[in-house]
Amino acid sequence: YLIINLYQFRNYVFGIDSSSTRKKIPARYEENLNALDDLLRRAKEKEIKTLVYSVPLRKDVKIPYEPQEYIDFLNDIRKVTIENGGLYYNLEDLVPSQFWGTVDGINATGGKEEIDFMHFQAGGHELLGSELIRIITEENLDH
Repeated sequence: YLIINLYQFRNYVFGIDSSSTRKKIPARYEENLNALDDLLRRAKEKEIKTLVYSVPLRKDVKIPYEPQEYIDFLNDIRKVTIENGGLYYNLEDLVPSQFWGTVDGINATGGKEEIDFMHFQAGGHELLGSELIRIITEENLDH
């Protein structure tokens, strides 16, 4: 509970909300990319088929990432996946804006509703599920 309060206090002090731009933290980014590479390499060694996809991202408003860093992230994930024999799909544009919603605001916004960049509504889940089933079937990953 203390950690949550400290997190909310930090957001209040610095005016951080769900729409605030998040910059890449290089050390964490490299560590996570190396972990993905290791996971995919091990899967390839065990002849396990892998599917990696970029998750849907709300696009009707400014995204909360540095644009070039986000593009570089997508390229890095794609490269690591393909180098390790995996399949990569970019599904970031799959879910239209009407299937996204809002979240209760935090202290930084005075409790006003904020844009939710991480979760979409039932219609978005249906679209994502249908697309994943299509990909899995077409790529013969279902056996």
